[in-house]
Amino acid sequence: MKNSEIRPFLEAAKEIKIHKFEDKDTKNNFIDDHFTCLDAGKKLDEKVENLRKVFIESYKDEEQAVSDLQTKINEATTREEQIALSKELRENHKEYLEAFKEFNDNVNDLYGKEVEGLKKLDREKVMEELKKQDLKLSWVEALYPLFDLGEEKK
Repeated sequence: MKNSEIRPFLEAAKEIKIHKFEDKDTKNNFIDDHFTCLDAGKKLDEKVENLRKVFIESYKDEEQAVSDLQTKINEATTREEQIALSKELRENHKEYLEAFKEFNDNVNDLYGKEVEGLKKLDREKVMEELKKQDLKLSWVEALYPLFDLGEEKK
C-alpha cells in the first residue's frame, strides 16, 4: 500500500463494523493495519507540513497575489486576457512557482512511497467477513492494496 492509499483505507475502515468479524486472525490483522495506517498518516501529514514550511513558508506574503492572479486567469473572458495574465504570473512570481513545483514534487514522492509494517490481509477471509455487513464496493477498493493476492494473482 502506498501513502496515497492511506486516506481511502482509513475512511472505509470507519464504516466497517470490525466487531462483527468472526475470524480472529483477520480481525487482529485488520486492527493492526488500521493502527499502522493511522500512524503512517499522521507522520505523512507532519512531513507534508514540514515540506510546506521549507518550500512555501518564505513566500507567504506572495501567496495571496498568486491566488488572485490565478482567479483572474480562470475568470478571464478572452484567450488573450488569459495569456497576458499567465505571462504576468510566470514573470512576476517565478521563484514562488518554482518553490511550489518543488514542494509538489516532494509531496508526490512521499505519497508514492510504500507504507511499512502492514500485514497483508487474506482477501477471501476479509470478503467473507464484509459480506456479512452491508458491503460497499468503496470498501473493497480501499482495502485492495492490503490484500495478499499472491504473486501469481497480481
